[in-house]
Parts: sequence; C-alpha cells; structure tokens
Amino acid sequence: SDELSDNTYIQKIIPELEPYIAQIRKDYDAIVSNPNYVPDVEGYLTYQTEREAVFATHKSVLLDGNLDEWEPSTFKALYASRNDENNRVKVAFNYTGNSLYIAVDVKTNSVTSTQDTTWIGGDQLLLIFDYTPEIGDTWIQPQDLVWLIRPPDETGNLIQKKGSMVLTPFSQRGISDITMRSISSFFSHYMKPVDRSLLAVAESAVATGQQNPGGYQLELMIPVGNLDSIRLNMSLNDIHQHHGAQRTTNFIFSRRPYIGNVYTYAEIIFR
Repeated sequence: SDELSDNTYIQKIIPELEPYIAQIRKDYDAIVSNPNYVPDVEGYLTYQTEREAVFATHKSVLLDGNLDEWEPSTFKALYASRNDENNRVKVAFNYTGNSLYIAVDVKTNSVTSTQDTTWIGGDQLLLIFDYTPEIGDTWIQPQDLVWLIRPPDETGNLIQKKGSMVLTPFSQRGISDITMRSISSFFSHYMKPVDRSLLAVAESAVATGQQNPGGYQLELMIPVGNLDSIRLNMSLNDIHQHHGAQRTTNFIFSRRPYIGNVYTYAEIIFR
C-alpha cells in the first residue's frame, strides 16, 4: 500500500526479513512434500513415524561374523557425519523366534581393535535398546540396555561392554535435547552395571565379528521376547586414514542424533 511504500522504517527492514520469509516458505514446502506427513481431517499435518520403521526379515542366522548369508538388498546405510563418506557403514536386521539379529558391515582402511573397556573414545559401535515399558517419558531410562562393541582383532576377538544409564531427573531432561551420537565423558560416569530387569537379556546377547580386506563385519543377537517391535539407537565411530592423517567419522542409525531421547530411535518391526 501507499502507507507501506512511504514508511521509511518498513522499507529498511524488509530486506532483512526477506531471507527469513524465504526460509519459512522453503521449510513449509519441504514438510508438505514429505510423505511422512499427512493431513488429518481438519487439515493439520500429522507426522507418521511408522513410515520410518524398518522391517526385520524373518530368517535364522548363524552367528559367525560372516555376512554372506544376509540378503544384500536388506542393508541400509547409516547417516555419515561427513558427506563424502556415506555408504561406508550399513546395517540389516533379521529375526526368528524371540531373537533379533543385527548385521553391521563397516568399510574402512584402518581397523583399530583395542582392549579399551571404557564407554568413550576410539572405534566403537554403540547400541541402545528401548526395553522400558511405555511410560510416556522421552528420555532414556535405567531399563534401556546400552551395549558397546569394539572392532574385532585379526582373530575375531572383540571387546564389549553392557550397562544401563542411570541419570538424575535434571540430566534426563538435559541429555534428551543434546545432539550426541556417542556417550560423552560427562555422561560416562552415569553408566552403571546392567539393570537387574535386563540381566537375562544382557547375558543372552551375543556379538561376533571378523576383519576382512575392506574393513570388518559384526553379527549380533539379542533377545526380544514376545515383542513385535523395538526401538533402538545405533552409532558407530570409525577412526581411519584420510590423506595421510587420522580422522574420525561418526555414523548413526536413528531418526535424530539424540542418544538420550528414545522417541528419536529407529523402530524395528518384526514381521
């Protein structure tokens, strides 16, 4: 209008606001075009989390660290923290009876197997399984199993560690909103022995692995009882050689990079 065109103050701030308006439009268009969002009867967009679910294949597995028996088409790439390293780590899921099987294929030019039994640092695969009954909280509970696995050495031996994260109410809320793909030094002192509700699960969980010319492979088995699905967070740190120097890349299998917020974990459905 004439009033707006004559308003010197408005004319000065319009160039500053235009980038924000353009970004809002871009974000809106991305949401509307995302098939995970569908309009409800009133026109509001509803996020369909089940569309991000992964279906485990009903098939038995020989736990020997060899992935030849796994169907290549079922593997999914983990998100890489560096764009030029996508597709270096892949994962697949099988199940049979009351057990979930996980295959992890890591392509790397440096396999750093270690005797390190701490919760932080180095090459590691970190998994968190949501075993807590539905209580409405988003944050991790002591009844959720945390499982850390180091890469196998040349003979197939690997170091692993299982535990539970026991947080204060303040830390529960804090860790839920922190972008974190592995356990930090701050939160490592909250790691405790496996919660007694998980002892049978932890004792039965098995990890095997082997190195190969292009990296290493892992096969895991964990009991899931009579569950028909489970949420899990998976992250893998890999220290490798890049142009003559070492650098660390993190890979994650999760809807969001928050290891303390179980609502961001990927859902694995057994069908």
